[in-house]
Amino acid sequence: GGFWICFAMSATPYSQAIDSDSEHDLRSRLEQPTCDGSCPLMSITFSFCIFFIAAPTIILVLSSHDILAATYAIPIGCALFGVGFLICCFYSIPLLQPRPANPPPTFPLTAPAQSPRPPKNVYVLVNPKGGKGNAQRIFDQLIAPKLTQAGVRFSKVPTEYSGHCRDLCRTLPLEGFDGIIAVGGDGTFNECVNGFLSRTDDRSQVALGLIPAGSGNSFLHDFCVQNHPEALVDAIIAGNVAPLDANRVQYGDNPERDFVYSINVFALSADHCMGALNIDKWRGLLGTARYDVCALWGLLKGRSMRIKATVDGKESVHDLSVAFINNTQHFGKGMRAAPFAYLDDGMCDVGLIAGSRCRILRLFSMVKGGAHHSMLSAFKASNVRIEMPTREGLFNLDGEVLRFKNHVIEAKVIKGAFLMYVPTRKQFDSKYLPTASVVGM
Repeated sequence: GGFWICFAMSATPYSQAIDSDSEHDLRSRLEQPTCDGSCPLMSITFSFCIFFIAAPTIILVLSSHDILAATYAIPIGCALFGVGFLICCFYSIPLLQPRPANPPPTFPLTAPAQSPRPPKNVYVLVNPKGGKGNAQRIFDQLIAPKLTQAGVRFSKVPTEYSGHCRDLCRTLPLEGFDGIIAVGGDGTFNECVNGFLSRTDDRSQVALGLIPAGSGNSFLHDFCVQNHPEALVDAIIAGNVAPLDANRVQYGDNPERDFVYSINVFALSADHCMGALNIDKWRGLLGTARYDVCALWGLLKGRSMRIKATVDGKESVHDLSVAFINNTQHFGKGMRAAPFAYLDDGMCDVGLIAGSRCRILRLFSMVKGGAHHSMLSAFKASNVRIEMPTREGLFNLDGEVLRFKNHVIEAKVIKGAFLMYVPTRKQFDSKYLPTASVVGM
């Protein structure tokens, strides 16, 4: 009872929670799974346990000790158990329905490969402490030896603080260099792209590269090389480049300041818990499962919000729990949220999640393989404008927490925003064939 009361007292309506909090309070609430909005969920759970588990159990125990008349107690206890069982079966129907098949693996590029452009000289950005020291180890044991063997000159540049990759990609002199290679994960690459795209000089002949050393590597998951740094080094040496898209996300009134580029996904949720990111305090207890547990807890609260979406000029209103706008197929820990997304088609993939708790739970159970896509309200777009129910709030962009202002977030796809060293279709096929057919180029 005390446990339930604590949850009930901490419940706050979505609109009040956003509008009344300072930015510091909003961000602090994302540091771990919160209890906001748990009152309905806990009320239902508590009531079910009392009426259909605890009460019939007590009745049957008392009847077995002749405290209650067995003639009436046993049928009543069994009836309550039966009603509880039927309720469970009824709400489990969505979970027990046949699962759609997972979409087949899809190579994330639509355009034919460009002519190889083997680099002669590149920067290599390395965070010595990144990935628990993996970045430095991968550089020492793999990148430096292979580049040296291939005759590619390189300049190692260590990063020293958060955001340093962004500053380096914005300011490093490009004359005489063919590429900028980052050793890290999705956050590192996001910094590189944002810094690179903010340059005012000619960058058309310089390509970016990413060697996986982070914890997520969702961007490279699309190529099935998220755990294969050697494949990326080979792609760089061979000079396999492709022009990739980026989403320019405007989240405030100042068009010159309140924007950022997204190369993975940005998402909006009705519950803070679904967007919780800084939950390293839970690492020892849950490991990588802490992301799934946090998102699931937020979804089960059943909170929703009403948004107005304008997609390529067409307006619509939606009541939903989560909205995500993907550039990549994957986000998080290998969740294939947008299985038909391409990195170079000039479009982003929009997915809207809504419905009952059971339906959302079923969607959640299928998102790893992408089978949930047939149950989503999903579409492609080059320009997406979302009007939120609150003036200010938080959203997740490529793993970072940002604050939108004046109700509106707008994303515009920049086709061919930058060149990147990418794995070949042959490398992609080797991860799947002959056990699966591959869709795409």
